Amino acid sequence: MATQTDGLSRESLGHLNYLRALMTQPRDAWEGFYQSLSPSMNFALRYQLAFSTYALAALAQRTPAYRAPYVEAITGAIEKMLRVEAWGYWRVAQQDGAPSEGGGALSSGHVAVLVSPHQRVAAGPPSDPIAQDNLQYSGHLSTMLGLYEKLSGDGRYDRPFTLLDPGSGASYRYTHSEVAARIYDQMRKNNFGGVCCEKGMAYVPCNNHALASNTLHDALHGTHYSRDNARWLQTVRDKLVLKGPALRGVFGTAYMKDLKLATPVAFNFTDAWGLAFMLPFDRPLVRKLYSKFKKRGVTQAGSEGAYIGSSTVSERMEISDVPINTGFGLVLARGIGDMALATNLHRYAVGAFDAGWDGNRYFYKGAPRTAHATALYALASAIEPGGASFTAMFNDVVDPAAQSTPYLAEVDAPGVVGVAKAEYDAQERALTFTLRQVGAPDALRAAKPVDAALTIGNIPTAVRIELDGVALGEHEYSRHGDILRLSATVSAAHDTLCVVRLT
Repeated sequence: MATQTDGLSRESLGHLNYLRALMTQPRDAWEGFYQSLSPSMNFALRYQLAFSTYALAALAQRTPAYRAPYVEAITGAIEKMLRVEAWGYWRVAQQDGAPSEGGGALSSGHVAVLVSPHQRVAAGPPSDPIAQDNLQYSGHLSTMLGLYEKLSGDGRYDRPFTLLDPGSGASYRYTHSEVAARIYDQMRKNNFGGVCCEKGMAYVPCNNHALASNTLHDALHGTHYSRDNARWLQTVRDKLVLKGPALRGVFGTAYMKDLKLATPVAFNFTDAWGLAFMLPFDRPLVRKLYSKFKKRGVTQAGSEGAYIGSSTVSERMEISDVPINTGFGLVLARGIGDMALATNLHRYAVGAFDAGWDGNRYFYKGAPRTAHATALYALASAIEPGGASFTAMFNDVVDPAAQSTPYLAEVDAPGVVGVAKAEYDAQERALTFTLRQVGAPDALRAAKPVDAALTIGNIPTAVRIELDGVALGEHEYSRHGDILRLSATVSAAHDTLCVVRLT
């Protein structure tokens, strides 16, 4: 897998092509997505959309001067997240306290599915999925909106958008700030410092995304929501970390709000997800618990590598599966810097889950929840050992100059030619990017060079342009205001380096 200094590997570019194709389908098209049997559980559409967004945002960090395909794909993911197919599972009790037809609040939660796996979704229109509890949707949505604005500089979701159920006419209007504020207000009011993912139950993994909602909103809008993150993290330490032998696991699955206790049961899934996405917010706690996770969660498979196991019952009930568990484990291992385990997990996943190419798309074909699993492996591929960029993705304040510096705006050979690196060096006054043909190595050996049309923005002065060290004459590119256009021939045999120097 690629390191930060190497830019994006060919496989990571293949991940981008795969995720981008899924997310940019028409809003009402879901080809390639897993259709969950239990939309309240862990394989639902919202998770496939959210983790794809996190992967895209992490990949984009490797090419800070080339944002277009990532912004396009994340926009598509958000627009799908706003559709009723992603949030319409949510049913809560009526305002007067009478249970709604079909089971009331429990019909929307993990507990209901565990108690009665075949219970039908409550009748009637879906409830507001953001107003109260349901962090399993609102936490991801707020994080997605924050990552979009941080990457694009576009405040479109700071203006009102509508969650609409066309069938019933139910609609709920929000802005990014209103979603983030709902989450933060619940954290403040709850004495345990977190937010319930469903009625009365708060989970470690879900609340990581409440922490991310707070830090991203602070970074973008100057609030101070993240000051309260410590309250939930203290509850995790005091109430949710399981004591005793490693066999018990790391985290109690859920904090029961009314009883002020954690359930004494752990899953590899919630441990791996909980630890991986806690890294940006409480690295010392993750380090403290990591060895326990390895002892209990990691199964060594000899020369095949290692994996994070899941029971048949958990898969049947859509709690977890091995590809997804192992993907979270890989994010965790790379983020904490355990490259020996990361290598073993990656080796196992490539073989066991049939990672491979379909044209210029690279994904895990053998994973039953292909999009969900591939998103996690794509995310892991973008995290350098030690995970500094993973932490920065959720915490760092946006550089106000980032939107005004030279950047690569478009590569008109979509998917076929990828951008492995793209960055602007302000001191050198140079935009540098690397173009690479994308596809299976065997196919590329016979591939012909590809001509790519390039558009470069924010070029206020005269320039010197070099392609693979050869300076271009002024007749070989065109200028329209502060936009440059040129073409580059990209060989399948080697990368093409372009340098644009302001003079």
